[in-house]
Amino acid sequence: MVFVSDEFPDTSLRDDWTETNPDGYAVISVHDGYMEINLDGYTSELDGYVQNAPYITQEFNNTDIDIMTRFLNLPSENITSCGLIFLDDSDTFIIWSARYENDELQTYFSYVENGSVLSSSLDSVTENPVHLRVVRRGNEFRFYYSLNGSSWTLQTTQTQSITVNEVGIFGTTDI
Repeated sequence: MVFVSDEFPDTSLRDDWTETNPDGYAVISVHDGYMEINLDGYTSELDGYVQNAPYITQEFNNTDIDIMTRFLNLPSENITSCGLIFLDDSDTFIIWSARYENDELQTYFSYVENGSVLSSSLDSVTENPVHLRVVRRGNEFRFYYSLNGSSWTLQTTQTQSITVNEVGIFGTTDI
């Protein structure tokens, strides 16, 4: 299945999106051309220890991809993040996110396999990376961020052997 671009023009998610809300506390809504994940003070994470963050995904056929997203509201409270997720299954996935931690905005890559973090990278950024992009060619993943959606900064390149069955967007908080 090919990933389908979405500007979220309707008032509900299209049928090609699947909502995952493990603890049932998040409110995922669509309105005015954007999708919102409201965590309303609950703690959620996507790491090797806790995997209860809400996300939406589309089925994917494990091919090369060049995908980007824009965030209207970036994380601004300690240990919050939003980003892209590439799932094999609920215990094996890659995330690329904008993350706020220790009073600083960062970009964060993580590869979780069978519930354990096998590889991660956390880098400070000087300005808000409103756009995130991932380019996958075979097992190589290139992770970019951008302030304007047209000029991209390569943050890291990772080689990971993963079968990507779903691609989507997530939000976390640890407040």
